Amino acid sequence: MSTYGYSSIASMGLRVRIQSLKDPTFLEERIEDFLVSFGSLLEEMTSDTFAYQKEGLIAKKLEKNKSIAEESSDFWTQMQTGYYDFLRGA
Repeated sequence: MSTYGYSSIASMGLRVRIQSLKDPTFLEERIEDFLVSFGSLLEEMTSDTFAYQKEGLIAKKLEKNKSIAEESSDFWTQMQTGYYDFLRGA
């Protein structure tokens, strides 16, 4: 299973990818259950915990690429999604 967020010019989302021998209906129900439980977790989170998580995400987003491979990967992702911000890390 893998998950990742994505954004394009007009939308943002969360992609969930699963490879399994289980029935697709069962898997979809499990994903929906997870999303509901995660929503509850967010609703019950204290404002201090939320602020801590938010600051961590901000720090991660502002972190400069550590290699040319990371920078190249960022550029390719922007080209694939249509969200061009090549100077974001500059």
